Amino acid sequence: MLTGHARRFDVRDRYSDEWEELAWVQVLGDVHIVEMRDAGDALASVIAKYAPYGTSPPPGPLLALDPDRCLFWRAAGDQAEAADR
Repeated sequence: MLTGHARRFDVRDRYSDEWEELAWVQVLGDVHIVEMRDAGDALASVIAKYAPYGTSPPPGPLLALDPDRCLFWRAAGDQAEAADR
């Protein structure tokens, strides 16, 4: 249940045994609930990414993250790179 100030983050990483391929991104922002009747494009995106939802959509509701800050890091060849945007 979302209560109070719904501030959240999402992290995605790319793991590899090869150092040059390691990377992660973190997105921070406010989260709000999207009811299924209002999900439209968001639901279409979920279905496009996860084929099983095409025949059996998630029951909902969905959570939407409104990003206001992004952090990332990647191993870039001989030199690592990081940023805060």
